[in-house]
Amino acid sequence: MTSLNFFTGKSVMITGAASGLGRELARQLSPYAERLILLDLNQDGLSETADICRAKGSYIATYKADLLSDNPLAEVIEKEECPDVIVANAGVGGVNPARFFDEGIDARIMGINYFGVVKTVSPYLKKMCERGSGYIVGISSLASIRGLPGACSYSASKAALNNFLESLRLDVAPYGVKVITVLPGFLETPMANHNEFEMPFKVTVERSAQHVLKAIIKNKKRYAFPWIMGFLSLFNKFMPVFIYDKILPLVSGQDKDMKPKIF
Repeated sequence: MTSLNFFTGKSVMITGAASGLGRELARQLSPYAERLILLDLNQDGLSETADICRAKGSYIATYKADLLSDNPLAEVIEKEECPDVIVANAGVGGVNPARFFDEGIDARIMGINYFGVVKTVSPYLKKMCERGSGYIVGISSLASIRGLPGACSYSASKAALNNFLESLRLDVAPYGVKVITVLPGFLETPMANHNEFEMPFKVTVERSAQHVLKAIIKNKKRYAFPWIMGFLSLFNKFMPVFIYDKILPLVSGQDKDMKPKIF
């Protein structure tokens, strides 16, 4: 593991910090970061994360934030300085098969996974550019590489996020600001506690956090893990449409009567 001394003296904001990857990122950073700014809608889970991190020495600030609201970071912006690192980790999973397509679920998935990230980072873009430094990290998904069966809402939300972050990276690079897109495969988090489809090559939350932190330290503009899922996703990306359309429904392991659901 690359040394986390990189984060010494830095302030780090993490959304979705009440559980899963967000909590683990905070836990691993807490002995190093000068200040952790933790956001989540789940206040109880957020308090548990804060207690874990305070025991390791970091100064912790927690904020309840609903990314579906108009101005979810209002209190944070009022009370906190612009962080050195923003990890836009909050997100939801879900299925929304065409046969039973639910516009409400589509709007919620897009609202959190795409617009939630936009609302998280946009208040700090000008400040980071003026300061001449900063890291913006978006947690996307390998499911964004190509549309997956039953996942039109989720795949679309993460694909939109990829393009947003890539355009952002080009815009802010001349000002010394770094933008990193992380594309995980399946993680062992509460979001994965379902059986709607097959989830091969799961990665532990501890190892996943190490991958994310490595991507930040090494300024990996686009970072996918685990490598085998990254390779398969890249292979899928360039697979001819007529082959893709035949293979993916066969290997996805989905129930044809699967109903729309958010994880």
